[in-house]
Amino acid sequence: MTRCAYCSKEGQMTREHLFPKALDELICAPYKETQYFSERIPSKFVESELKVRDVCANCNNNILGQLDAYATQWAREHATRHFSHEESGFISFEYDKLLRWLLKFTFNFARVHSDFSGDADLLRRFRGYILGQAKRPPRIRLSAGLVYSYVPTAEEAKFRGSSEAIHPDAIRSSLVITKIKSQYKFTVRRVSIGAFSFLILVFEPAAPASAVTKLGAFLDKQLVGFRVLQPQNTRLELKASGENTLEAWRDHIQLQGKPYNKLYEEFRRRRNRA
Repeated sequence: MTRCAYCSKEGQMTREHLFPKALDELICAPYKETQYFSERIPSKFVESELKVRDVCANCNNNILGQLDAYATQWAREHATRHFSHEESGFISFEYDKLLRWLLKFTFNFARVHSDFSGDADLLRRFRGYILGQAKRPPRIRLSAGLVYSYVPTAEEAKFRGSSEAIHPDAIRSSLVITKIKSQYKFTVRRVSIGAFSFLILVFEPAAPASAVTKLGAFLDKQLVGFRVLQPQNTRLELKASGENTLEAWRDHIQLQGKPYNKLYEEFRRRRNRA
């Protein structure tokens, strides 16, 4: 009998969408073509929604469903807005609800890409917190930044046949690969929802707080404009001073690993021949 990935109870499992349907429709609806990447799928890319099949009905429909509802409402209030370079915007949040949902999202992704990232076990210790049954674990850092819309050059506009700005209207998740070495296990995950991008840094419990601080400082230099979200706050001002849409997309592709680009090109060729 299968055990639930969250509560560990045995029983009949349901299919948990990696991208909540309402959230996916809200952010990605403008696109006629949507593809999903999974390391565990032979073709790597599929057009159908990604799902995990190891979540029980109670966790999926109740607790995790409530987190998805919070994320969707948050996105309605934030993620449909676009920003220009150096423009400021505010992010409002309930820290624990937001963090619980982001951890749930990344834990699901880690299991889908388990052969690729290998950090599912590290994220598994957050299951109790995600379900609202445990306190927030230590050695975790959450930061957020804004991605500004890319304005094509005159030459690019002529080539594209349009001078309209390219907005970051997508939901993306990727593993951040750093050159930092540590004796302690850690993982860094990036989640982008529209123009808002989140960075979740997690170390194993045995790691000292200084390890989180050191890696956090390194990431802050790499991703300009990101600010740390604090549990005691509910609102924070951000400035779109770091990456534009194309740079952010490229960043996610690079973070997924070198084969990603080639795999996508192969998928597009197969799709065009179909």
